[in-house]
Formats: sequence, C-alpha cells, structure tokens
Amino acid sequence: MKEPDLWPVKCSYDPIDMPIKFNHDGLSCFQFLRDECRYLPFLYQVPILRNCNVIYPTGLRIDWPTFIPAAAQSMHWKEAEETATALINEVTGLKSRAEGSLPSELEDFDSKASKRKELIDTTISASIHIFPAGNVQRAKLIAKANLIIAMHDGNITPFNYKLKFGIGFSMYLLSVMGSLIIQSYEMSADSIIDVIESKFGLKKTIVDTPIFKRFAGEVIEEDPVVGPELVKGITSWVKHTREKPPSSMEFKSLSAYIDYRILDFAVDYCEAAIMFTCEITRSRKELSRLTKIRKLVWTHLSLVNDLYSYEKEMCAERKKGDVVINAVRVLENLLAISSREAKVILRGYIWNLEVEINEEYRQALYPYGSTGKEWRFVEGMMLAMAGNLFFSATCLRYAKPTLECVGSGVADQRR
Repeated sequence: MKEPDLWPVKCSYDPIDMPIKFNHDGLSCFQFLRDECRYLPFLYQVPILRNCNVIYPTGLRIDWPTFIPAAAQSMHWKEAEETATALINEVTGLKSRAEGSLPSELEDFDSKASKRKELIDTTISASIHIFPAGNVQRAKLIAKANLIIAMHDGNITPFNYKLKFGIGFSMYLLSVMGSLIIQSYEMSADSIIDVIESKFGLKKTIVDTPIFKRFAGEVIEEDPVVGPELVKGITSWVKHTREKPPSSMEFKSLSAYIDYRILDFAVDYCEAAIMFTCEITRSRKELSRLTKIRKLVWTHLSLVNDLYSYEKEMCAERKKGDVVINAVRVLENLLAISSREAKVILRGYIWNLEVEINEEYRQALYPYGSTGKEWRFVEGMMLAMAGNLFFSATCLRYAKPTLECVGSGVADQRR
C-alpha cells in the first residue's frame, strides 16, 4: 500500500512531559477512526473519512496520551496551504489609498518570513486536522475561514490586545476586512442571514470589503444552506470577543469556568464548519437532540486547548502582561496547587470526558444507524476532537516555551 502524502509535522509537544503509553489496540474507543475503515467494502466504509488520511501519532513519535486511537488529516492539505498563502499574500499586499496604509507592524510582518510561515502553518494545521472531511473546494474555504479568524483573533479590545501570533491587527482589520465583520457583529446574529441574499454574499448597503465579501460569496455559492451559518458563526464569534474581551476573572468551580470557556470557543463556527466539511445539514432544533454529547465534545476541545496553550499564555503574561484565563490557572487557584499538579488533574478530567463521549457515541446514537446524519455529525465532532489533540501536540506556538523537536523521523511522516 502506498504511503500517504502527509502534511509535514514540525515538532512534538507534551505539556506535562510525563511519558504515558496507551495500548490503543486493546481499547474499544472510537473504533470508526481507524485507517482500515477506509478500505472496507464500499457499503461499509465510513463516509466521513473519504477525503482523509488516518494518521497514528505514536508511529510518528508524537506524544499521544489519549484514549482516541488516531486522528484524521485532509488529503487536500496542499491545496488548502496554497489557498491560505495566496490569501495572506493578498492581505499583506493591500496598500492602496482605498484600503488605507498598513500599520508598521504589518510592514515589518511582510518581511518576517518566519512569522508569516508560523501564521500559515498554524492556520493550516488547525484546518486540515480539526475539519478534515471536506472535498478539495471545501478544504480550501475552511483554510480561508480559519485564516480570517486567526487574523482577527487579537486586538479585540480598545486597549490593543495583541494578536496571538504576535502582530498588531486593529487598524489593519478596520481598514482591510474588518469593516464588514465589525458592522456585521453590530447586527443581531439572526439578521446576518437576512443580509446574505445571493451567491455573492451581501447587500450593497454593507461596507464594500472585497476580501471578506468574496470569501462569503464563495462559501455561500458552495453551500447555500450551511454557508450562511458558517459566515454567521464567524461574525457571532467576533461579536462575542469584542463584547467580552479577556479580563481578570475568578471562578467558583471548574464547571463554572467550563460554561464560560465554551462560549469563548467559537462553537457556532465550529459546528457550522463540521456540517460544511461533512456536507450535512442539521437545524438547531435537530441539534438539540444531541445537546449532551455536544457539550461534552466542546468541553474536551476547550480543555485540551487550555492544557496545551498554558505555557504560551504564561509566557505572554510575563512578557506583555496579557491576561491568562485558563483551566490550569483555575485549578491552581481553586485547589492551591502547582501548575504541574493542575495539568495532571486536567488531563485526568479530559480522559474521563473521552470515555464518557465514547459511551454516548456508542449507545445514545445507535438508533440513528451508521449512515444517519446525526451519526455523521457526531463523527465529525469526533474528528474535531482528535484533530484538535493532534494540532495541539504538534503546534510550534504551543511548544516554543519548552520546545522538543523530533527531527527527521517526523518530517519523513512514516508510520
């Protein structure tokens, strides 16, 4: 069998650095997420994996302390990477009078190849691992969506909260693509759908911002039903982050923090991205039947993100005074323990979530059948869980404070 052409991984990172080996062959969790499922007779294949390569992180010498046996990666990662690169080239090249001049940070950014590469690598890894199921066109559009979100993710407050990638984007967002996003968030979430009236995306009354308008049009032309939900998910998240910027907060329990954290995780966007890449349509009423497993999954994604990003956030706090809102910090404060002890407890909590999610997947959804849309949506969430773990465990931005490069063995991508 020919070796799959996989996206080149740069590093392996474990936030606790506590070697734990899982015998995944002896576990029965998430059985659909196995490479052999792609090669079963057609009627028994897992449809959601048809645009994916299944990857076994332990075979790539990547730390993988989880009950999830594998992750999936989009087969179309090269096309997605080319699309994201073209978009960032277009964005950083906008210097016309109509668009406004770029701030000094972006003038510098244009010449800093390493920062530029880091932005693209981080965006592409998130896209192709968390939302891997889409065909080539949808893979490219999700890469664009994630890049737009990444470029917004920062400077979301009046006091110039820095972009997580280390570049100031406030004036830039306002002058290039932000006008549309900012005006959109000022409307109610429901009215966003009303202004998306054609395959070109938006009414003429909205400020003309070619990059975002073109993106919205492409998404809606590709999927007239889910496309508007995807665009609305982006604008709703922008609304949330601008109305509730990071600030020092205290939580009386981990559960209270989780309820807050899920709201900050762009769930509407993520669920729309799953439906978009898996080519399924579920109404909010239909999704309400899956409320329990949805909350478990988004809790898992949020806490994994917290566990792996904690050291990066601590570094930003020390260097720039950024606010740290993270489950590790919450457990430190609640239990008066060290960060390492908090990480160990958090990982145990994440493992328990995985077992609970697997049971919910196997039992609660059995009546729908393996080809049901509800089942496929849940499998899309499972892929997002696995992909978020893989993204986090190989994310250079997370690994930098305690970087451990794994060398050519990972670059070769051989199982």
